Amino acid sequence: MDARRVDMMGRCALALGAAAFVLLLFHRGVRPVLQARAQLGSFHEAARILTDAQGALDHLNAEVDRLRSDVAADEARLPPAADLDRFLERLEASARETRIRVETLTPQPIRDRGLFREQQVDVRVTGSFPRIYSLLDRLESSGPLSRVEQLSISGPAEGGECAADLRLALYFAPSGKEPS
Repeated sequence: MDARRVDMMGRCALALGAAAFVLLLFHRGVRPVLQARAQLGSFHEAARILTDAQGALDHLNAEVDRLRSDVAADEARLPPAADLDRFLERLEASARETRIRVETLTPQPIRDRGLFREQQVDVRVTGSFPRIYSLLDRLESSGPLSRVEQLSISGPAEGGECAADLRLALYFAPSGKEPS
């Protein structure tokens, strides 16, 4: 065999060996490093997502705590039990002070609404419009939580007596929170 031919075969074998070494190095060394880097990028993305989620959860927890405190404050404002007698005394005193006549008064059964209990009272009063307005204003500003749920006024347009039909709602603490 010719020396040049041996040299060429040696160079080819060396080139093939070098190429095989480079492929092996890439397969065993560089490729895992590139995959690790890609996974590290995914890890950073996952860490960012978790951090954002933690911030959102902290915000939601703060909102839930605020709502719990609002509900507790509202419950504290509610009378512990229905006191229809006291309300009727206030209604009678307000009617007497404003010179309004209470024609009918019909209490409805107490209803449990979950966060509170409610008792509605249907009332019909007669008097002048300014006096009926004054009565409603007094009822709204006095004592335990109550509100006018329905109101209809009928009667003369000017200066005469009017009749007002009211549905008043009285609110108090939910079941299980009344005094023993």
